[in-house]
Amino acid sequence: MAIGPAGKFLYVGTGNPYSGKVAGFSIGSGGASTAIPGSPFKAKRYTGSIAIDPKAKFAYVSDSRFEELSSYRILANGALKPLSTSPFP
Repeated sequence: MAIGPAGKFLYVGTGNPYSGKVAGFSIGSGGASTAIPGSPFKAKRYTGSIAIDPKAKFAYVSDSRFEELSSYRILANGALKPLSTSPFP
């Protein structure tokens, strides 16, 4: 699970080995969360750790079984768009 540096978005990996996904939520000013449009986002099967860069432009999701790292651009609404060069061994 990861929260962006501004505290606006929360991302949680499903960890399901048959349909890996990352669920995304926007966090409201009162702390309530709502699903980001298009969530959950496709990820590798064994979703592991999630990290967000300090400027909240990119998210990185590890695959805990196959030792790969997927990278995503974080769009203005919090949606995750896979980078074309991803995943990395």
